[in-house]
Amino acid sequence: MELDTESAIGALLHMLARACPDSFGVTSISISLRFINPVLIPGEGLYVDVDFGCAATIREMGPSPDTPRSSDFFVGRIEFLARVFFCIGKAVDATQLQADGRLSIVIAAVVIELCVSVEDDGQDDSVWDVSVQRADAGHLPAQAIACVPDGSGVRFLVDSESRSSFYG
Repeated sequence: MELDTESAIGALLHMLARACPDSFGVTSISISLRFINPVLIPGEGLYVDVDFGCAATIREMGPSPDTPRSSDFFVGRIEFLARVFFCIGKAVDATQLQADGRLSIVIAAVVIELCVSVEDDGQDDSVWDVSVQRADAGHLPAQAIACVPDGSGVRFLVDSESRSSFYG
Protein backbone atom coordinates (compact mmCIF):
# COMPACT_ATOMS: atom_id res chain seq x y z
CA MET A 1 0.00 0.00 0.00
CA GLU A 2 1.29 3.47 -0.85
CA LEU A 3 1.78 6.08 1.86
CA ASP A 4 1.95 9.86 1.71
CA THR A 5 5.15 11.46 3.00
CA GLU A 6 3.66 12.46 6.37
CA SER A 7 2.40 8.92 7.09
CA ALA A 8 5.76 7.46 6.05
CA ILE A 9 7.52 9.88 8.42
CA GLY A 10 5.28 8.76 11.29
CA ALA A 11 5.96 5.08 10.63
CA LEU A 12 9.72 5.64 10.36
CA LEU A 13 9.74 7.66 13.58
CA HIS A 14 7.91 4.83 15.33
CA MET A 15 10.30 2.14 14.06
CA LEU A 16 13.53 4.07 14.72
CA ALA A 17 12.68 6.06 17.89
CA ARG A 18 15.44 5.45 20.47
CA ALA A 19 16.86 2.60 18.39
CA CYS A 20 20.62 1.99 18.61
CA PRO A 21 22.82 0.84 15.73
CA ASP A 22 24.01 -2.67 16.55
CA SER A 23 25.81 -3.89 13.44
CA PHE A 24 26.07 -3.51 9.68
CA GLY A 25 26.48 -5.76 6.67
CA VAL A 26 27.87 -4.99 3.25
CA THR A 27 27.42 -6.65 -0.15
CA SER A 28 28.76 -5.52 -3.50
CA ILE A 29 25.82 -3.17 -4.10
CA SER A 30 24.05 -2.67 -0.77
CA ILE A 31 24.49 -1.93 2.91
CA SER A 32 22.32 -3.05 5.80
CA LEU A 33 22.35 -1.18 9.10
CA ARG A 34 20.86 -3.18 11.97
CA PHE A 35 19.36 -1.30 14.91
CA ILE A 36 17.99 -2.61 18.20
CA ASN A 37 14.80 -0.85 19.28
CA PRO A 38 13.99 -1.35 22.98
CA VAL A 39 10.64 0.51 22.91
CA LEU A 40 8.57 -1.01 20.07
CA ILE A 41 7.53 -3.85 22.37
CA PRO A 42 8.31 -2.89 25.98
CA GLY A 43 10.79 -5.26 27.59
CA GLU A 44 12.03 -6.66 24.29
CA GLY A 45 14.67 -5.41 21.88
CA LEU A 46 13.48 -5.78 18.31
CA TYR A 47 15.80 -5.58 15.34
CA VAL A 48 15.04 -2.88 12.82
CA ASP A 49 16.99 -3.14 9.57
CA VAL A 50 17.73 -0.23 7.25
CA ASP A 51 18.76 -1.70 3.88
CA PHE A 52 19.86 0.49 1.00
CA GLY A 53 21.58 0.49 -2.36
CA CYS A 54 21.38 4.23 -2.93
CA ALA A 55 24.04 6.82 -2.18
CA ALA A 56 24.69 7.38 1.52
CA THR A 57 26.66 9.97 3.42
CA ILE A 58 27.50 10.51 7.04
CA ARG A 59 28.37 14.00 8.25
CA GLU A 60 28.57 16.16 11.34
CA MET A 61 25.38 17.90 12.49
CA GLY A 62 24.61 21.27 10.97
CA PRO A 63 24.11 22.50 7.43
CA SER A 64 25.29 20.26 4.61
CA PRO A 65 28.83 21.25 3.66
CA ASP A 66 29.55 22.63 0.21
CA THR A 67 32.69 20.49 -0.07
CA PRO A 68 32.38 17.97 -2.87
CA ARG A 69 32.14 14.31 -1.93
CA SER A 70 34.17 11.66 -3.67
CA SER A 71 32.57 10.72 -6.98
CA ASP A 72 34.05 7.22 -6.73
CA PHE A 73 31.40 4.84 -5.33
CA PHE A 74 33.87 2.63 -3.48
CA VAL A 75 35.83 5.51 -1.95
CA GLY A 76 32.55 7.01 -0.71
CA ARG A 77 31.51 3.64 0.71
CA ILE A 78 34.81 3.27 2.57
CA GLU A 79 34.39 6.72 4.11
CA PHE A 80 30.79 5.94 5.08
CA LEU A 81 31.56 2.58 6.71
CA ALA A 82 34.54 3.94 8.63
CA ARG A 83 32.33 6.60 10.23
CA VAL A 84 29.15 4.56 10.75
CA PHE A 85 31.11 2.10 12.89
CA PHE A 86 31.44 4.78 15.58
CA CYS A 87 27.63 5.15 15.77
CA ILE A 88 27.16 1.62 17.12
CA GLY A 89 25.51 1.67 20.53
CA LYS A 90 24.35 5.30 20.36
CA ALA A 91 20.61 6.06 20.22
CA VAL A 92 18.78 7.62 17.28
CA ASP A 93 17.91 11.19 18.23
CA ALA A 94 15.76 12.07 15.21
CA THR A 95 14.55 10.76 11.87
CA GLN A 96 13.65 13.00 8.94
CA LEU A 97 12.17 12.17 5.55
CA GLN A 98 11.90 14.45 2.55
CA ALA A 99 9.37 14.08 -0.26
CA ASP A 100 12.27 13.36 -2.66
CA GLY A 101 13.15 10.20 -0.69
CA ARG A 102 16.07 11.59 1.32
CA LEU A 103 16.09 9.79 4.67
CA SER A 104 18.14 11.32 7.49
CA ILE A 105 18.89 9.50 10.73
CA VAL A 106 20.46 11.64 13.47
CA ILE A 107 22.67 9.75 15.93
CA ALA A 108 24.62 11.72 18.54
CA ALA A 109 26.47 14.45 16.61
CA VAL A 110 26.20 12.91 13.13
CA VAL A 111 23.59 12.61 10.39
CA ILE A 112 23.33 9.53 8.19
CA GLU A 113 21.65 10.47 4.90
CA LEU A 114 20.31 8.07 2.31
CA CYS A 115 19.95 10.01 -0.93
CA VAL A 116 17.88 8.96 -3.92
CA SER A 117 19.54 10.11 -7.15
CA VAL A 118 18.89 10.13 -10.89
CA GLU A 119 20.91 6.90 -11.16
CA ASP A 120 18.35 5.16 -8.94
CA ASP A 121 15.45 5.94 -11.29
CA GLY A 122 14.12 3.04 -13.31
CA GLN A 123 14.77 0.41 -10.64
CA ASP A 124 11.98 -2.00 -9.87
CA ASP A 125 13.12 -2.46 -6.27
CA SER A 126 13.36 -0.03 -3.41
CA VAL A 127 16.40 2.19 -3.05
CA TRP A 128 16.03 1.92 0.73
CA ASP A 129 13.71 0.14 3.13
CA VAL A 130 13.30 0.07 6.89
CA SER A 131 11.80 -3.08 8.41
CA VAL A 132 11.10 -4.65 11.79
CA GLN A 133 12.58 -8.14 11.95
CA ARG A 134 10.19 -10.20 14.03
CA ALA A 135 7.49 -12.58 12.88
CA ASP A 136 5.08 -11.82 15.74
CA ALA A 137 5.33 -8.01 15.51
CA GLY A 138 2.13 -7.96 13.44
CA HIS A 139 0.37 -5.64 15.86
CA LEU A 140 2.72 -2.80 14.93
CA PRO A 141 1.18 -0.15 12.63
CA ALA A 142 3.89 -0.75 10.02
CA GLN A 143 6.54 -3.44 9.85
CA ALA A 144 8.31 -2.04 6.79
CA ILE A 145 8.54 1.13 4.72
CA ALA A 146 10.23 1.25 1.31
CA CYS A 147 11.22 4.10 -0.97
CA VAL A 148 10.73 3.22 -4.64
CA PRO A 149 11.64 5.58 -7.52
CA ASP A 150 8.86 5.95 -10.08
CA GLY A 151 10.28 8.11 -12.86
CA SER A 152 8.91 11.42 -11.64
CA GLY A 153 9.94 11.12 -8.00
CA VAL A 154 9.52 8.45 -5.36
CA ARG A 155 6.72 6.49 -3.75
CA PHE A 156 6.68 5.28 -0.16
CA LEU A 157 5.24 1.82 0.28
CA VAL A 158 4.16 0.28 3.58
CA ASP A 159 4.02 -3.38 4.42
CA SER A 160 2.36 -4.47 7.64
CA GLU A 161 2.65 -8.21 6.97
CA SER A 162 5.70 -9.30 5.00
CA ARG A 163 8.40 -7.68 2.92
CA SER A 164 7.55 -9.83 -0.10
CA SER A 165 4.29 -7.97 -0.73
CA PHE A 166 6.19 -4.76 -1.60
CA TYR A 167 6.84 -6.01 -5.10
CA GLY A 168 4.26 -8.72 -5.67
